[in-house]
Amino acid sequence: SNSPPSEKHLPAAEARAPAPAAQRLRSMPGAISQADAAQRWRWLGCLPVLAGRAALSEPPDAVALVPGIDGSSNWGSQAMLKYLFLGSRSSGALEPTVRAEDEALEDVVLVVRAQREKESFGADVAVYAPAAAGSSATRLITTLAGPNRHILRSDEADRDADKAEEFKARAFVDMVRGCKRVAFPLDSPPAGAEASPGHVASSPVERWPLVQAYGNADLATGGFFTMVHSVSDATAAVGALLSHVDAHALRSVACSAASTLQQQMSLTVALAAARRTPARRATMSVQLLADALRNFAEFSAMQAPDGDAHVPPAARVGDAEPGPAGEASAAPAALCGAGVVVGEATGAEDPAAALAAPPATPLAEAGAGGSPALHGVAEAWDPASGLRASRVLFLSAPRAPSGPEAVLRNVHAALLASHRAALAALSSLVDASSAGAFPPPGE
Repeated sequence: SNSPPSEKHLPAAEARAPAPAAQRLRSMPGAISQADAAQRWRWLGCLPVLAGRAALSEPPDAVALVPGIDGSSNWGSQAMLKYLFLGSRSSGALEPTVRAEDEALEDVVLVVRAQREKESFGADVAVYAPAAAGSSATRLITTLAGPNRHILRSDEADRDADKAEEFKARAFVDMVRGCKRVAFPLDSPPAGAEASPGHVASSPVERWPLVQAYGNADLATGGFFTMVHSVSDATAAVGALLSHVDAHALRSVACSAASTLQQQMSLTVALAAARRTPARRATMSVQLLADALRNFAEFSAMQAPDGDAHVPPAARVGDAEPGPAGEASAAPAALCGAGVVVGEATGAEDPAAALAAPPATPLAEAGAGGSPALHGVAEAWDPASGLRASRVLFLSAPRAPSGPEAVLRNVHAALLASHRAALAALSSLVDASSAGAFPPPGE
């Protein structure tokens, strides 16, 4: 959804959406669009609220994001930098460095001020940025940042490096002016700190070069940063915002999963198609038809690094709001939602049970009352993203009565019409959600 994360509910971390056609997925761009970046920029306004909720206290006056050398390359600021300008999310944001061509972005500093009106979800962001940060980032900053923005021109930076550093330090002082309580994404609270939740008594930010510059006597700030401002931790708030699934995140995950899902489906369809006639196909067991999907999913989950295999919600007993990754590095195929169900099992109240234990019954006897199964549903699972995709399989071709009316009564035609209608409705819901038609999660 393009709705911002709610004050009442930390953003959910799992996307639940059907996988569109592989061809459509491959045509989607990998880079974040200006529209999606602008939406994420507006969501920055939620950071102070989320930081307050995580610390069980009042929201801080501001959340400061200081990436690069100036912030000792702290994880939270680096991750938000990628989230805003490069489109990275989840595991893509865990790597602390950026590509060489994007290094200039590490000079950008953001200070997100708290919104005093509860119903306002805009973003009051003070910004320092060098012109060398790139045209896309500069355009976004120029368009969306408030009046408190400081852009260092390229000629000024090249002419005098010391003057450029002084400009940055003065910009930072101006950006946090009036903010008594400032939160930073700190990777972990300092050892031995005895303070209220979220408060940092002896802050590591004092070791960050930009924060150290705050205490320069020439800037007349009144002392070191922690002497003037109360510092707290915003790491949990950053993690919550990163886990929120928006339109760009959904497209990116779907694009990355497309080839895996397509490969699994192709193997299953090829297995069924190898039995060229309905009579020969009917001798296959449900278990044999499901094996390709189940084995692929189980093997892929075992190959995933610890914590990187996404376990579907059905596999997490008591976990109503699943996080971005499963609790184990591998999940049995029975828990992965991968496999095939046929006949009456496709309408069962708990199809997961049929997926978990596909019977050895031949398709010729897997239908209602031991009759041939006319259709089935195959479900593929991508362990890396947690996305699943399904498709209908038409397993036999019963003789259809003659005449137009008889064709309409044909079971295949009815199933196909229902399947198309369901997909059309689901596609409309996903499009509406991406366009912001639904309220934030939890409301």
